[in-house]
Amino acid sequence: MRTFRRFRSMGAVAGSVLVLLAWAMPTAWGDDVELDRLQRQRAKEATAAAQLVGRLDLTRRQARMLIPILEQAAEVRIRVYEAEAALLPEIVEAYSAFLEEDRLDCGFTPEIERRTAGVHHREIVMQDAFAEQLIALEEQASKILTTRQRTFVESLRHDGQPFAQPRDGRTNRQHDPLHEKRSEMREIQSQKHPRPGMLGRLLLHPAAYADICAIVRTTPTDPLRRATSLYEEGSDTCSPDELAAMRAEARRLHAEINNWNLINGLQFTEQQISHIVEAYDAAVWLAVMEQGDVDPARPIAGRRLVELEQAINAVLTDGQLAIMAEYKPCLLPPKDLKDPVRAGQASDSSHYERLLARTRNVPDERLSEVIERLLKAETRYFGELSKDERWRRARLVRATIQQAAAMTDTEFELNKADLAERIARDDKALELRGEIDQMSRDRGRPGLVSAFLINDGFMSQLKVRADQLAEGVMTVRVDLEDGPQAENCEDGCAVD
Repeated sequence: MRTFRRFRSMGAVAGSVLVLLAWAMPTAWGDDVELDRLQRQRAKEATAAAQLVGRLDLTRRQARMLIPILEQAAEVRIRVYEAEAALLPEIVEAYSAFLEEDRLDCGFTPEIERRTAGVHHREIVMQDAFAEQLIALEEQASKILTTRQRTFVESLRHDGQPFAQPRDGRTNRQHDPLHEKRSEMREIQSQKHPRPGMLGRLLLHPAAYADICAIVRTTPTDPLRRATSLYEEGSDTCSPDELAAMRAEARRLHAEINNWNLINGLQFTEQQISHIVEAYDAAVWLAVMEQGDVDPARPIAGRRLVELEQAINAVLTDGQLAIMAEYKPCLLPPKDLKDPVRAGQASDSSHYERLLARTRNVPDERLSEVIERLLKAETRYFGELSKDERWRRARLVRATIQQAAAMTDTEFELNKADLAERIARDDKALELRGEIDQMSRDRGRPGLVSAFLINDGFMSQLKVRADQLAEGVMTVRVDLEDGPQAENCEDGCAVD
């Protein structure tokens, strides 16, 4: 508790932190911060795309072969722009309604819950379809480039710029256990939601079209002109700035919903909130005094961040820490997030119970199709399996479904939990995250509490919850098992 007492001693001076922040951080907050980030990212990506064409030193033959691929990419971008412009207003409306109920922690109106799950699912499907098409075109474009050109693109930084110095001397880091765990985690995430690489992002970008056509000494074709115009000026109904503003608002609402889900699940006491908020405000005050200019969304970093995490850990219960270990940033909270009794137990297998209930009457000739759909869905939620692992899993699922089918209804009801547990797939990403968290904290680095709790948005909402508790706002806990459970998670909570 020594670290916590140190923060607590700063309580008197921390009261002036808001005044200091207003002076020290004049930048925009909330969705304005996200909008600014999106606009800067868009400008950087366009610049990197234009620069890449020159750096690759494409031949005229290569450019000529690329143009048909660019035309297909342009058509995809046009469709996605129009679809996103139509969907985002629905997302913002649905998320706003969902958020109003989420912050009260009294359960969700079924209609609002279904609508939120529906638009979120449509958004994920749209993004994944766009990525899948660009990845296919990226593979075609890659075959046109030389080995040297491909190697150059693969070596670019995440912002599309070359490294200032050669990337020598990094082999020691590659053998570091923490680095290896993080690399494995990134690989699983890329399996869940594949995204185009640097080649697909930049060479197939509208900012590259004109320069590639110039190499062939031809003017951009109609699809290329339309995609470029849409990227630069937007459509009659939605400008690029308006689209970016809706994206920023949707992300702000999503982040706030995730925060409320976690706040509701952790069920803080008034005393805990007081301790946590006091420690946070004191740490922000120290950061402003020491640095002056800090990130408005995450003003605490380095040693101060580790100390603050230790202070917050000191006031969390074992049950709350177990919930943190299992927590995933789902838009719709899973049942076990609001059931601390389940925290730390095996993953919820109720979805597999429902799967068995639906499939135990499916004819044997259709089981292969059902199992294939399950394995495909699981890949998105948990990552890929090797060929042998996939074969063994298909056999296990088939045998379990057939066993369930051979039971009477009464026998199935008595045994469905055990059957579901048998086929519930382990969440490797969650296991890795726990290992990474432990290794990070062992090395004196921030862990999960820092990732989820220590940011201005979460703390602002935690202060709202403190006001609700002080005013005697009562919440009614509900069983979330009956609500939409599939296609509602960023990282995947279950398979239904």
